[in-house]
Amino acid sequence: MITPPKSRSMVAASGDSVEEKGNDRRFLVILAICLLFVTSLPYVYGYLSSPPDKAYMGLDYAVYDYSQYMSWARDSATQILVANKLTPEANPPVFFNLLWWIIGRIDAYTGLSFVVANQLLRLISDLLFLVVANWFCGLVFPKRGQRRFALVLTCLTSGFGWLLVVLKHFTGNLLNPTDLYTPVGNSFFGFMSVPHHIISAAILIAIFALALQGYRHRTWHPWALAGLLGLILGMEHTYDLVTAYAVLGTFGVLMFLREGRWQRWLVSLALFYGISVPSVIYWTLLSRLSPQWQEVLAQYKNLGVFTPDPVQLIILLGPTFLLALATFRGFVPLAERRDDEIFLNGWFVVVLFIIYLPVNFQIMMLNGFQVALACLATRGLFDHVLPWLNRRIEELAQNPGTDSALVPHHPALNSLNRTLPLPSPDGVLPRTDVVATWLSPARLGTTVPALFLLAAMLTNLYIFGWRFVDIHRHTYPYYLSQGDVAALNWLDGHVQPSDVVLSSLMIGIYLPGWTGAHAFLAHGAETLDFNQKRLDVQRFFDPATPDQQRLATLQQFHVRYVFYGPAERQLGSYDPARAEYLKQVLNVGGTEVFEVNPAALAEARLPHP
Repeated sequence: MITPPKSRSMVAASGDSVEEKGNDRRFLVILAICLLFVTSLPYVYGYLSSPPDKAYMGLDYAVYDYSQYMSWARDSATQILVANKLTPEANPPVFFNLLWWIIGRIDAYTGLSFVVANQLLRLISDLLFLVVANWFCGLVFPKRGQRRFALVLTCLTSGFGWLLVVLKHFTGNLLNPTDLYTPVGNSFFGFMSVPHHIISAAILIAIFALALQGYRHRTWHPWALAGLLGLILGMEHTYDLVTAYAVLGTFGVLMFLREGRWQRWLVSLALFYGISVPSVIYWTLLSRLSPQWQEVLAQYKNLGVFTPDPVQLIILLGPTFLLALATFRGFVPLAERRDDEIFLNGWFVVVLFIIYLPVNFQIMMLNGFQVALACLATRGLFDHVLPWLNRRIEELAQNPGTDSALVPHHPALNSLNRTLPLPSPDGVLPRTDVVATWLSPARLGTTVPALFLLAAMLTNLYIFGWRFVDIHRHTYPYYLSQGDVAALNWLDGHVQPSDVVLSSLMIGIYLPGWTGAHAFLAHGAETLDFNQKRLDVQRFFDPATPDQQRLATLQQFHVRYVFYGPAERQLGSYDPARAEYLKQVLNVGGTEVFEVNPAALAEARLPHP
């Protein structure tokens, strides 16, 4: 049995100075204020730049996904289990999501709109993630400078997607857009646009931090709390629970191999798995017993959420991933590895495996991976790259042959650095003196990390700027016309929960969450037989489509209302007002709502003599 020194995980921390242990609250507060301010700017711009005839919807990305979140939140205000309103087919209320249930209840009790509640969720999620990520970095890095760098890198790291943008100017096409516009595993993108990813990542990282603490302190309480967080995580973002199970299981196996104490790990992991497993049971039953949700899960391929191949993965994850990979030390000898190093290495390998599992949501398991990559890259930078550079410079300075290689002297050098020696009579300085001055360890220790951070955040700079370009267009789906807003408000006061409204996808996104009715077309996965229904909508508004085909669509899916505004006119010039089986019930600001007359519909379908 191999038993490493009991204090190995605490060796570095025990030597930490009072200054290194200093309070990081000021740094964390400043970082949080800066990030929240910057990531709020696209929304501020969206409202301030809104034309008089348009209404900004308060979203800056992933609008199509928000169709389901808005619907879940609205129905969760009065129900525990909700139905799928993003499809016209009737289905029983069997779905539960803890996060959007909480948002729905807050909306109901406070009267806040979904937009306001979502912004509050964004702020809370971002702050929670920063606190938890800082906590985890503190468990890994006893030195304040390194843990601060790891935290900032966690928040700003992105991929090489900016290269695709440069290439687009030569080819005319953006190759593999998902390598650029994937918020999963990108903290800054998540801070700005998808808070539910960020809060899920925060819970996942908290689970991992508790597991490390439970191991170090030889106590079961952190494992029990981790299990409770696992239960919460499983009920609001189940994909991340797959990562938690796999990473903690791998950590347990590796530490057992190092220490040989299987009983302790069996109890700890059983406690975590046992408390969190009810959420797994619920999702298993939902996916196995509900035909509607089986089809929804099968349609996730429509969303293009597959993990890119390994080469494209480098483009997606960028310099941080490359540095973590290049300086990866493996697992052996286990006895010489710190517990946090074993944990990070296991996390790294496990995620690279599970993101290629044959499931439609595989790329979602990159959520939270940015923390592991940032910690590994920080360790690689400070423990490998910088020491190597310093050794090379020291060797260069100590090489006697370098004294004969002279660098032309310039008077400005003395004003920039007064420590330089006087030039020799022939007016030149030895290269060794220049190297020692300008490539000193202190200078490298700040310049190299800063340059690396800049390289890692370039794609996020582009994504941030492009949010303003997207919003500045003032078009669907970020903006609706004032007529659309009035029509949706009218429907909100007139529809029944079982009613079906036929519209374009651009309006269908908002229909369930705004009105409580079923949308005919709303989401690539949750609208059953999505591709066919999208074709049905296009044909419905195409003037060349025979009326019998429209009648069949309306009758088959029990459509009660037809929404006809600017987005629908973009699909075709068909005018519903000329149909005898449709009655106009609203006309406001260029948007019309038609009610289907069942009697006229049935009469129109009768064969004429």
